[in-house]
Amino acid sequence: MSIEEYTPEHVWGMALHSFREATRTITEMARSPDYRDFAVEESGEIAEVVLAANLMWSMLEKRKAA
Repeated sequence: MSIEEYTPEHVWGMALHSFREATRTITEMARSPDYRDFAVEESGEIAEVVLAANLMWSMLEKRKAA
């Protein structure tokens, strides 16, 4: 199925669930030097994810203020 076949609510729910689970896992991995070494190699990818999360956060803050 393509994303167009799902409702926006369903897509958002799946994305938010995945984001929460990934955040929990990354938080646990951050405590391990072995995983931190892998993260150094992927710092560009991590930066993109963080920027996307910050963009969403700033949009939410603007919407709440409106």
